[in-house]
Amino acid sequence: MFAVVFYQGITAMDVAERPIPRDHVCIKPDLVLINGIENSIYLGILWVEPLRILGGVATGVVKSVGVDVDQSLVGKKILTFPFSMSYGGIGTDVDGVMASRAVIPRDSIVYLPQAGAEEKHLLLPYVSIVSQVMEMAEGKRVLVIGSGLLGIISSYLLRDKAFEVAMYRDSFSYSIRGDFKEIRELKDTWDLVVVSSLRGWVRSYVYKLIGEKGKAVLPKISKRWPPFVVGKSNVVEVYPNPQAADYALLNKMPSKLISEILGKSDDIISSIPSTKPGVLVNFPDPQ
Repeated sequence: MFAVVFYQGITAMDVAERPIPRDHVCIKPDLVLINGIENSIYLGILWVEPLRILGGVATGVVKSVGVDVDQSLVGKKILTFPFSMSYGGIGTDVDGVMASRAVIPRDSIVYLPQAGAEEKHLLLPYVSIVSQVMEMAEGKRVLVIGSGLLGIISSYLLRDKAFEVAMYRDSFSYSIRGDFKEIRELKDTWDLVVVSSLRGWVRSYVYKLIGEKGKAVLPKISKRWPPFVVGKSNVVEVYPNPQAADYALLNKMPSKLISEILGKSDDIISSIPSTKPGVLVNFPDPQ
C-alpha cells in the first residue's frame, strides 16, 4: 500500500495494509487537502509518531467497512474531517488519508453528493468550526490570530455576526488580498480571540488579549495538541464536526477568495510545506 508518512521528514513509501477496525471505513482518496497541520508536522511544530500516515481532509469513495458500519456506505462519495471524537486527530493521533487504502473512523466522515461534489467542499471542516463560533461572535469584537485556512475563513464569515473582526498576521504568515482588516501588533483586548495558529507563543499570550471577561476559541485538532493553555477557564475548545457541516455557510465564500487560498498540485511530496494556505492534490497519481 502506497502512503505518505512522517519518517525522517515526509516520505512516500510502501507500507503494510492496515486492517479495518469494527467502527472504521476503508476509502480510496481522490483529492487530498494539504494545510497548516501537515506544514507544522514538516516544520517540527507539531509532533506525530514516526510512520504515522499523514492527512486529515480528503474526498474519496468508500471501498469497504468494518462490521459495525452500515454496508450501504460502500461505494458512496465521502469527505473526511480531520478529527474523530472517538480517536482524536486524523493524520496526527491515528493514521490519516494519504494512502492508497486509507482506513478512517466512521465518525469523521460525511456523505457528499455523488454528482455535485466540488473542490470547495474540502473547506467544510473549517466552516464547521466557524458555524460553532457564530453565536459566540455575535455583536463582539473578534480577533483571529493566523492567516491559514481557518483564519481566513473565520475572518470572512464571522463579519456577518461580529461587531468587528480583525486578523493578526506576522511576517511569517500567508499574505492574502481582499477586504480584511489586519493588525500587526497585539496591544489591545478583545471580546473573542480565535486561535488559528499552532505556534506555541500564542497559547501563552492569548490570556492577555481577552482580559477578564473575554473568551478564546481553540480548535481541537489532536488529543495531544495543545499541550497547555494559560487561562484555560476562558478557553472554549471547538473541533471540526461533521454534524456542523454547513453548506449554506460555505456557499457564502466567494469563488475568487477560494481560488486565492487554495492551490492545486499533482505532486504530494513537493507540496509540503504548501505555498498557499491549502493545496489540493490529486492523490491517485502522486508522482
